[in-house]
Amino acid sequence: MQQIKVWCSAVMVVATVTSMAAGERWPGTRLLVTPQALADVPAKVANHPWAKQLLDDMLAEADRWVGRPVDPPTTGGGWPHNYVCPKDAGRLEFREDSPHRHWCPRCKTFYEGEKLDAVWVNSRHMNFAVAAEICGLAYRLGGRTDCADWSRRVLLWYAEKYESFPINGEWAGRGRVTCQSLDEAVWLIHMADAFDLIADHLSDADQETIITRLFLPAARHIEQYRFGVHNIECWQAAARLMAALIGRDDALRDRAIGSLRKNIEAGITDEGMWFEGAPAYHTYTMMGLTPALLTARHNGIDLGPTDKLRGMYTVLSHLALPGWQIPALNDGGQTSLASMAYFLETGSYLFDDAELKQQLAWIYQSKLGSRTKVSIRQNPLVLLYGPAELPTKASLDLGSRLLKDTGLAVLRHGGYTAIVKAGRKSGWHDHADRCQLILADEKQTWFDDLGTSSYGHPLYLDWYRHTASHCTVMVDGKPQATDAMGEFVRFETAGNCPTITVRCGDAYPGIVLTRTVAIVDGLVLDRFEASSDTEHEYAFLLNAPGEFTCNIKPAGGDSGTSSHLKLGSESLAALAANANLLNGDWKEASGRLGITASASSAFTAYTGHVPGFPGGQQRSALALVVRGQRAVFTAAYVSDSGTDGAGNARCTEVSVSESGEAIFKTASGKTHVLH
Repeated sequence: MQQIKVWCSAVMVVATVTSMAAGERWPGTRLLVTPQALADVPAKVANHPWAKQLLDDMLAEADRWVGRPVDPPTTGGGWPHNYVCPKDAGRLEFREDSPHRHWCPRCKTFYEGEKLDAVWVNSRHMNFAVAAEICGLAYRLGGRTDCADWSRRVLLWYAEKYESFPINGEWAGRGRVTCQSLDEAVWLIHMADAFDLIADHLSDADQETIITRLFLPAARHIEQYRFGVHNIECWQAAARLMAALIGRDDALRDRAIGSLRKNIEAGITDEGMWFEGAPAYHTYTMMGLTPALLTARHNGIDLGPTDKLRGMYTVLSHLALPGWQIPALNDGGQTSLASMAYFLETGSYLFDDAELKQQLAWIYQSKLGSRTKVSIRQNPLVLLYGPAELPTKASLDLGSRLLKDTGLAVLRHGGYTAIVKAGRKSGWHDHADRCQLILADEKQTWFDDLGTSSYGHPLYLDWYRHTASHCTVMVDGKPQATDAMGEFVRFETAGNCPTITVRCGDAYPGIVLTRTVAIVDGLVLDRFEASSDTEHEYAFLLNAPGEFTCNIKPAGGDSGTSSHLKLGSESLAALAANANLLNGDWKEASGRLGITASASSAFTAYTGHVPGFPGGQQRSALALVVRGQRAVFTAAYVSDSGTDGAGNARCTEVSVSESGEAIFKTASGKTHVLH
């Protein structure tokens, strides 16, 4: 009942604050930009070099466009996930002057084809929308009426032609100008902001044409493709909200508000992580929610619980790895903590929160800022909403964290970071990777999540989304189930041996996976148990950068196991069969990771090269394979760059007792046991 009252209250506020009579002019500067924010810019520019640089760069970009003809493509765009190198799965490089030849900067090759041409068209439409927005800012912040007129011509061009574009696309909804309703929403948000910025430069007739022939038809088209609680729906609802306000369509507005509230309440975990579990989609969702949150604030709209929203701005820092990279969990590519700078700028305005300003200041002041070119503030909207002053000394509090509702646990101890995934219901973008381990020392991430290539590449399903590319256990050569729910059995951070235990019984029918990871005496200890009432082939999988070399202690004669192990689309060659102890190393320029490993029964070891990050170098994989009803794998990892230095002595013996205990003996005579 309380929730209904809040919702009704929000609608009443909207109706009194934003409702406009039919035919009334849109006044402008009430979506992403406000008159007060514009009025604050001159003082920032006068007092802060970063602000002056931002303004100069933005005006220069507007100059690059304002002298050009308004000549967008007259066909709809294609799916961006097709814009990928067929060889290395990395993204191709968009070149504005090359509509039919598309460049891969890694293999130094041009590729051709209709699908690639269509993606080029999609990018051109998006670029015109962004340029119209930038020229609108140049008008507001630089008094450039020529820029306002150029934006006006872009808006009218699309208004006159929008409904003549055929419905187009095959993936996330359908578009007209773009390849899908998702892209149509992204494009429409930029167009709506451009309109809002130059509204007072438009005649009544221009406004009416743009509203009735562009914004309302586009918003109603997008609304045909609803996605429930999903990152796509956040973008689409934001676009519909902005268009509905401009077009004075109260019913369309209220439906958009309802969708945004549902996504915020149901789509964000207790810790602030977007439920799809992918850092890339977490930030992508924030990109869609940001214009909605700004628009809501500026129009008296309540979108729901601010505690969850605020958590979205800080949760990724808990997952930071060396170089401040964020693991590429689930779908999406690599991202860095630096990518949060723009969101923290806006979040500081939305929530007036000291912790957000601290984290923002830390990004700019740290080596992370200088390495990633964010040591100065870059986004034009920072001029409008970024704090004029930030803390002069900033720090980032990193420690072990249990993100229970997100399905992740993080241990930080002795120079190591270990992240173990239990899993949760994460929807379509989830990967088959329950109980996987991500492991880093202070300099290097060794066991990592590779994320995904673009969805149009064959390796997306055959490798990156497959269990085979993750550091976990695969059963009978088949991938785990996605959208499987795991649980945390243990999370202990006190003392000198912090420990995580996770369990998942949903990854395979009738099979329970249990993993325990501990950090002690410069070692990372790992026990992985897979058990069932029936016999299966269990493969304990690891992959890391660099070359892998090892020696193996045999348990007896050859078991006759095949000489290759199929991993998704890849194949590993057998090192040895019927073995009981393995000592090995991954070596590369930045360091070495040693492993001592065994299993509850004799195992076959396989190794070989496998794909790395999309567009990146290959990695070396190791698999230990056991057949039976139950298998316990145990491994000890040691880095030569941990904080304990010479104390990081590798284990001399690793074994599994008859009762399933993992026993680790070190060169210094210590024994550690994991249950």
